[in-house]
Amino acid sequence: MKYSNIICIGDSITNERDHYDATPFGDGSFLDEFDKRGYVFKEYAQVLGEYYNCPYQTIGKPGLTLPFTMMELIKNIDYILSLENPLVIFQFGVFFNATLKVDDNLDIMWKDLHGSFPGYDVVVDGQVVDSYTQNFVDSLESIDKLAMMTWFEKYEEFRNYWYIDEFITIAKLINRMKKTDIFGFLHSTAKFKIPTDYHILNMWDIGPSSVKNMQNISFKFPDMIDGHKTTEANENIANEIIRQVEINKNKFV
Repeated sequence: MKYSNIICIGDSITNERDHYDATPFGDGSFLDEFDKRGYVFKEYAQVLGEYYNCPYQTIGKPGLTLPFTMMELIKNIDYILSLENPLVIFQFGVFFNATLKVDDNLDIMWKDLHGSFPGYDVVVDGQVVDSYTQNFVDSLESIDKLAMMTWFEKYEEFRNYWYIDEFITIAKLINRMKKTDIFGFLHSTAKFKIPTDYHILNMWDIGPSSVKNMQNISFKFPDMIDGHKTTEANENIANEIIRQVEINKNKFV
């Protein structure tokens, strides 16, 4: 299959170069340190672009929750339709996370409340919370914090499930306007059953190449503590995307 462009939409798992460039290490950033160590970092979008021999682009930014990555997709529908024959990959973020609008200057997320169960599929960095956010969190009564954390970590993902259906609806809408290969994949665990649909890649639990078995950068460089991926992990993700796209295109014809 020949694609004209690779478009990958998501949070820091997709826009990883931006994350590493903004993450301090020594007198520079993680990205600067990679250069010093001679380590060539590649996002999975870049690997896909190299495989299909076409331009690649990531859309979104680190820290986006699902409503905002979905908005990035919607905002770029006209752009996607303007491309000759793109492959569009939508990365679903953490399903138990959400963004609460407190006031014009303050949004609160699960990470701001210091979520309690980081794991291989959930990126929890040693982020510095700004004083305005921290003051709001500190002002919450203990029972309110507990209620919010309980909701996030036990129930929010059941509400966020519907973003999968929303993505499928948008993907089908785009295809009604112009035949486009657009697929979504999950990068974190989910308590619900992942729906079977042409536009959803089943990449979570499929053996050694699965997302859950991806190594983060700390496996490569133990002194660089971060939950984001290595080039090698992104190569595995890209190869699995390529394989799963072909499976779906053959399965659902």
